[in-house]
Amino acid sequence: MLEKLMKLRKAGVQMIDGYLKEMKPYYNKTDRSAFPLRLIFDKDSKGEFKYELFYLLSISEQITVHPVQAYFEQHFAENREEKEQLGYGMMKDELSALSVGQ
Repeated sequence: MLEKLMKLRKAGVQMIDGYLKEMKPYYNKTDRSAFPLRLIFDKDSKGEFKYELFYLLSISEQITVHPVQAYFEQHFAENREEKEQLGYGMMKDELSALSVGQ
């Protein structure tokens, strides 16, 4: 029983390490967005640097400006719990496939 758990643990660590290795080239890298965005800089009354990011929506040659966070939360909302369960399910499937193959 302990040996089986150790094999599953090792397989899980290998899976996570593989994912981290796959994502490493993209970590901390600058990338261009396909979305039309505008960045507005401001200083508050205390002299602190502030900025806000806006999404530019173009309809019939008229451009409207929306705060990015609010726009993306409304139009690209994801269910965090559902995504988490999907991830757990995928890991379980991969680990069970590994344990069946051995």
